Amino acid sequence: MNLFNEIYDLTYLPLLTPANLIENLNLDSFININYAKNEKGIIAEVLCDIDKSRIKFYYQFDSKNFINTIYYYENNNLEFMFDRKKMLNNLRDEFSELKAL
Repeated sequence: MNLFNEIYDLTYLPLLTPANLIENLNLDSFININYAKNEKGIIAEVLCDIDKSRIKFYYQFDSKNFINTIYYYENNNLEFMFDRKKMLNNLRDEFSELKAL
């Protein structure tokens, strides 16, 4: 996928929605999904078995049900697996650098 398409997808496509996330409960590693509303939209708390450990992942969706962040806590440290805004900014910077050449 080229850089322009990646920027487009992150800008205009949901990539993952709360409804899509439910389908993952069919996977053996997914144990539980809880949804709640918050000031940003919808937060999903997902409990999974990963490498013999039970880990909670948090999926933050915006008001349009677009996934914005996926994160978890490891040793009380916040670890991001996906951050739409950060990825989009990095791709736009990369695109701007290419245009400047």
